[in-house]
Amino acid sequence: MKASFQQYGVRKIHLFIQYVLSLKFAVHIILVIICCGGLLYGTLRYLDYYTHHGEEISVPELVGMHRDDLTEFLQSRSLDYLIIDSVYKPDEEKGIVVAQNPKPMSKVKVDRTIYITVNAINPPTVKLPIVADKSLRQAISILQNSGLVIGELQYIPDQCTNCVLGQKIFGYTQVNDTIVPKGTVVDLILGGGLSDEKILVPLLVNLTREEAIAKLKSAFLNLGGEIYDNSVFDDEDSVNARIFAQNPPYNEYSWVHLGSSVDVEFTMLKNKIDSNVVLDSSILSIYQFEKDTL
Repeated sequence: MKASFQQYGVRKIHLFIQYVLSLKFAVHIILVIICCGGLLYGTLRYLDYYTHHGEEISVPELVGMHRDDLTEFLQSRSLDYLIIDSVYKPDEEKGIVVAQNPKPMSKVKVDRTIYITVNAINPPTVKLPIVADKSLRQAISILQNSGLVIGELQYIPDQCTNCVLGQKIFGYTQVNDTIVPKGTVVDLILGGGLSDEKILVPLLVNLTREEAIAKLKSAFLNLGGEIYDNSVFDDEDSVNARIFAQNPPYNEYSWVHLGSSVDVEFTMLKNKIDSNVVLDSSILSIYQFEKDTL
């Protein structure tokens, strides 16, 4: 029986070797190789198509565009976007793109997502600080650090000169903390002292609106009427326009009470600005210094 079992085993091995060496087996092996190769090739081709291998496009400039225009603009370029953050810039148009990632002209694949930061539609809110009994400089620092804007400086007789006696927003006196949007204008009521104190009107010619307001506030004065000539067309021009005329004018006779207003006129035309007035400003500065030291 042992010999029969060995003969059976040898016969099975012989049949297996014959099958392996047969044409049928070779055909099966070739078919398996072709199928596996075809499957591998098809998979690689699909991955190339799915990942857009080798396809690159340039990222367009999006900063300055409004968020409502992004979808159509980017879809036409086979790109997508996602708003990941918002900031508040009061001088910028609401809803426009202020930052993007990837940067413009970067090379990316089709359907890449561009991450966007936009200027907030609604300003963030802050707790309005009460600055009564502070000095004017302290009050200005506290309010500006809270993102608020200094408005009118209203002087009333009081023994404490430039002490904050009260504050107003939207024309109403504020005595308690309240929540207001950043950029809210806060008017300050200040002590004007018991004397009829006056100050020389500063030179505002050739200053922008922002520069003029800062200079007037430092002199305890207010910006009055504002007139823009025909060279100022839009908001950007109004920011960059410079003062070519002021009333009261800048001279040795223009002494006004603390808290007074100065009217100004703006232009974009440099030839309307009297450079002689600017160059001669040092003369009045010396005059004011000598008067103050008397």
